[in-house]
This record gives sequence, C-alpha cells and structure tokens, in this order.
Amino acid sequence: IGCDRNNNDGKNNKSSLEALRSAHGGKLPFEAPAGIIIGPADKNSFQKLVKPFRIFNERAFVSYGEIRRYIAMVDTNLFVYAEKSDPTPLYTIPFSDLIASKEDPNRPDFYSHTVSPEANVGLPFSNKTKGCLDTVLL
Repeated sequence: IGCDRNNNDGKNNKSSLEALRSAHGGKLPFEAPAGIIIGPADKNSFQKLVKPFRIFNERAFVSYGEIRRYIAMVDTNLFVYAEKSDPTPLYTIPFSDLIASKEDPNRPDFYSHTVSPEANVGLPFSNKTKGCLDTVLL
C-alpha cells in the first residue's frame, strides 16, 4: 500500500484508515488502540549476570499512555498510527514471518517491559503489568 506524502488531509491517502477500510469493504480485520514498544528492555551487565539465579529481576516500567498508538491489521502488515485520525501511519510492521505469543504475566519474558504496573500490596513485590492489559510478543 502506497503512502502519498504530499497529501496530508487523509481523504485520498492510500494508507489512511478511511482508505484502508474502503479497500476492504468498509471494515478491517482488526483495529484498536494498543501500546507499542519496539525492541527489548535495556538490561545492565549485573541484571544479565544474575538472570539465571532469579534473585534480582528488576523490570523496565512504562506507562500505557506513553506507548499508546492506534493499530490496524491489514493482510500481513500492522499499520501503526499515533492517533486514529492520522492521515498516515507512523510506520508499518510486516508480520508474515513473525510469531505472536501472549506473555504469561506470572512468568514475563526477561527482556519485556512492565506496562502500567499494578499497585503492590504487600510482599513479595510482583512487578506485574496491570491486569486489564495483555502483552503480546512478536
């Protein structure tokens, strides 16, 4: 799908949500707000060294509001917009060669982020993503 950089109104842009919907009979297979993070959480040498012992598992935290985007899945591409009304996507992610897996909140991936963490009530601290959010790793 092409992107007309000279037209910023979104009406004739081939990658605007309106144009994508029109090209697919008025409805896309999937579109919704989502938090998008590209790349793993940075870990320092100490965190990498003690990983096998699971004695220090400090997680990278991020607010959902900081990473909130609007996504649309079309064929084998994920279109990522800053807002639902944007005329062009920020970027696209081809996912034909990717495998999506839902992260287990009780056993998060070492390099994933904790999004909008739940409040800790007592010990041990859980460092879990808020219960109303699901994390999908690509």
